[in-house]
Amino acid sequence: MEVIVKTPVIGIPLWGWKKEAVSYAKKHPNIHFLNISDFCYECSRHFNLLNIIDTHGNFRDSEYYQYYIENGRDDHYIIHKIDKFKKLYDDIKNNGCSISSIVTEDGCRLDGSHRLSILLHLHIDKANVNVFNYNFIFQQNKIES
Repeated sequence: MEVIVKTPVIGIPLWGWKKEAVSYAKKHPNIHFLNISDFCYECSRHFNLLNIIDTHGNFRDSEYYQYYIENGRDDHYIIHKIDKFKKLYDDIKNNGCSISSIVTEDGCRLDGSHRLSILLHLHIDKANVNVFNYNFIFQQNKIES
């Protein structure tokens, strides 16, 4: 059965149900090979940082760095996040992406914005995606509210 994910796919905040949904999706994967070209709609700060990494620019000039500064994060925290992002980028560039991002059928990205951004930056427009359906864990009346 072909799965269709509504696009553009956007990231959502850490709402109460998100953690439960991600946990379920990781334990019960529903993997589909999909076109991911519209799965990082609002990830400009990720693409900007990837370009800066490629050109060996100053990461403090990146939208990514500024985003975390504006949200009250300290330099140590941001540098740690950027280092992890760079390591993930190098790993995916050299070995491919082995962990599927998690999205809902209605276009919410629950997990994997860095991975998806990296794939798109590397001009990979199709990938395995773990598609979460709310019916997997929520009762119908809870979904509708």
